[in-house]
Amino acid sequence: MKVFLNAGLFQILWFVCVLGGNTAALTASFGYFLLHRWLFLRQAQEWGLIIIFVLSGILIDGGLLSLGILQQEGAELDVLVFPPLWLLCLWAGVASLFSHSLSWLRGKYFWAAIMGFVGPVWSYLLGAQMSEINVSGSVWQTGLIIACIWMLLIPAGIFACEKLALFDNKVSIK
Repeated sequence: MKVFLNAGLFQILWFVCVLGGNTAALTASFGYFLLHRWLFLRQAQEWGLIIIFVLSGILIDGGLLSLGILQQEGAELDVLVFPPLWLLCLWAGVASLFSHSLSWLRGKYFWAAIMGFVGPVWSYLLGAQMSEINVSGSVWQTGLIIACIWMLLIPAGIFACEKLALFDNKVSIK
């Protein structure tokens, strides 16, 4: 049941971040992570995974913005564009899913890659429709770039959870 609650709370966070902007995202993330700590957190090392993912978000989404693959309304292209805070809150939220609602992917790197190739693309494209982030150029090209990035990131998150021993021992690898 907690697996579905974890996923459901993240979906609420996603909508607040995308629709509400930075202030709403920071407020919602604070509440989300208070609940996360109380309901889900089993090991303090999970905070390390969350920090790693936020730093990855700065580099990856910052790179996509700097290269003009994604564009932020009102922002100018620069050598390094810092992603909006609401987007980084989403990266933190995604990291909070790995050892809980995505635990079924433990040891299933092929399926984690497939999920990464398909799922996040829709999140980015829908989020771009609902926020101040725009997809420049072809939606298919941008989608393919995002799919390739997340095809690596989802298995990396599962691998990190395995190495940090963040999975519940009751979850089967098979």
